Amino acid sequence: MTRACLRSLPPSVEAIVIDNSEINLGFAAGCNIGIKRALDMGADYVWLLNNDAMARPDTLDRLLAKMTPGVGAVGSVILNADNSVQVWGGGYLRIGRSLVLRSRGDFTWLSACSLLITREALEATGGFDERFFMYWEDVDLSFRIKDAGLDLAVADDAFVTHFGIGGARHAPGSLIRFFRKRTALWPLHVLVAAFLSLARRLRV
Repeated sequence: MTRACLRSLPPSVEAIVIDNSEINLGFAAGCNIGIKRALDMGADYVWLLNNDAMARPDTLDRLLAKMTPGVGAVGSVILNADNSVQVWGGGYLRIGRSLVLRSRGDFTWLSACSLLITREALEATGGFDERFFMYWEDVDLSFRIKDAGLDLAVADDAFVTHFGIGGARHAPGSLIRFFRKRTALWPLHVLVAAFLSLARRLRV
């Protein structure tokens, strides 16, 4: 599957593959190794792509076209193997006295399954918070990109097919860590987020 992913990339891409098999550092720490290597090589942009995903030939061009001044990261439309939508680039999450979640419209987070990030955004944030072993690390990074004064965008004509399981953002430990970083009302927000996640799964 990793070979198929690499074959789907444009020839001009300098690909860096991170193998977490000897010591599983987790998604965030593994990605940070690749990000650091790319920046050390002089990259202006880093495109994160899951190894269990395949990009269309024009995906990167369409991501770059959406990278206008002031934008720190651009997400893709993530498809299932049957071409149904798994994640429309990311989602919307507002934290305050109430918690609002919705899947389309203004984006406050982008999925790292396929995510193009500028050097400026990575240098401003330091990349992923490695305390997130898996899940919610991309939501956390997205929020910190916006904290740095940069925008998020989704290229709705850039498609990636993801053969793994999507929508696992109910991971309890990561969910709690994210909200504890963001609000003193984190216990309430965790309960609401867990309830909404369960309700969506039951509807399916």
